[in-house]
Amino acid sequence: PLEMELRVSPEDEAAAGQLLGSLAPTLVGLHAGYGPPSGKKNQGQRLRGWGADNFAELGRLLVERGARLVLTGSPQDRPEAEAIAARLPAGTFLQLAGRTTVRQLAALIRRLQLYISVDSGPAHMAAAVGTPLVVIWGPGILEQTRPLSPTTPIQMVRHQVFCAPCYGTPMMKTCRRNICMEAISPQRVFAAAASLLN
Repeated sequence: PLEMELRVSPEDEAAAGQLLGSLAPTLVGLHAGYGPPSGKKNQGQRLRGWGADNFAELGRLLVERGARLVLTGSPQDRPEAEAIAARLPAGTFLQLAGRTTVRQLAALIRRLQLYISVDSGPAHMAAAVGTPLVVIWGPGILEQTRPLSPTTPIQMVRHQVFCAPCYGTPMMKTCRRNICMEAISPQRVFAAAASLLN
């Protein structure tokens, strides 16, 4: 059994509460980034990236279901979060990428009803703090690096392709299109999200 612990201070909890304010009860976090971009500046074209259009379509489906969206990320993720926000209906989201410390982000994630992320550190944080989680998974080695929890509900959404997993192999260096991520539709991710929200 694997129990992860991620402790946050009362100050971090208070900061998260201030950032979220008095939003609707169904808060769903969307996290598109996974570390500083090196070669490709467009997150959607990176190996684990899923693209602003996909996240925005997913966000619209969630909003239609009654959710309020919380966009998270680091300062480096802010351009992608803002690209997603620009495609969402006004008044349906909070754009908080780049506005939290790591521990404040953990406190914020703990207040959400659901967190949806690409393969990223914050996905593991959600598993550790007990927030139901949907992970959009592509090139990583699932058996070695997926978020785990004995108690947190976790849905992994992936599409098996011939070249995945490529992490740690020569294929990773030659990848020009992340077809493993392209093949995952917003509708599939929404179905996984709805099953956890239900």
